[in-house]
Amino acid sequence: MTKEDADRILRALFTSVNDGLKLLDAEPQLLNARTGLGETPLHYLTVEDRLEAVKALVEKKNAEVNTLNDFGHSPLSEAAGLGYVELVRYLLGAGAKLNIPGQKESVLRRSTIW
Repeated sequence: MTKEDADRILRALFTSVNDGLKLLDAEPQLLNARTGLGETPLHYLTVEDRLEAVKALVEKKNAEVNTLNDFGHSPLSEAAGLGYVELVRYLLGAGAKLNIPGQKESVLRRSTIW
């Protein structure tokens, strides 16, 4: 997959969560597409504080919540570092772990909300 694939699915999800889900129905591999920073769509949407889209990817497409970008950050550590309390709560409820092998910093260390 290419950066263009990641751009395509992110554009669709930003246009409409339903449009993004339809594209994922047609091309399920796009769920794991990576941006130039190694972010999955779930990472990117977390950084942008798009809770509805994050929920859709996790609940309808089984997006992996315990994955790392090229900087060793998980969606949970990104949400905690940015102070997105609702996203942190949601990701924890969806099975996100505080520490993942290869993670650069623990979520608690990176957090601005504790």
